Amino acid sequence: MTDALSLLALQSLLGGSTVGRLLGAFFRFARLPLLNHPAVFACLGMVIGLYGVLYLEVARAPERGWVLAAIGLAGKILGPIGLAALVAAGTWPSRAVVLSLANDVVWWAPFGLYLRDAWPAFRADAPPR
Repeated sequence: MTDALSLLALQSLLGGSTVGRLLGAFFRFARLPLLNHPAVFACLGMVIGLYGVLYLEVARAPERGWVLAAIGLAGKILGPIGLAALVAAGTWPSRAVVLSLANDVVWWAPFGLYLRDAWPAFRADAPPR
């Protein structure tokens, strides 16, 4: 599982560092109007890159990464929900779904497996009630 988390960390670090350059290609692929908001995309890249650092920490110390991985999975679930709402409203075309499949949905099973496997250690480390 640490290999999968390391791969996700690499994807996030690379994605975060290139989001500004690659976003134009995505907008063209999805046939969305190109936007000129570099500060917003720089911030998005920073957040994606920081997630990569967190995933590296979970891979380094998997016995202590349950909360970080749960937050990561929440983002991987909420992102596609938001995208589905945009597609359903006609704001974004269905072609945009490929972004969510490649960056979010593909990671649901690895996150779920990790969270299931790491739950006993997380519970054992919790303070007594």
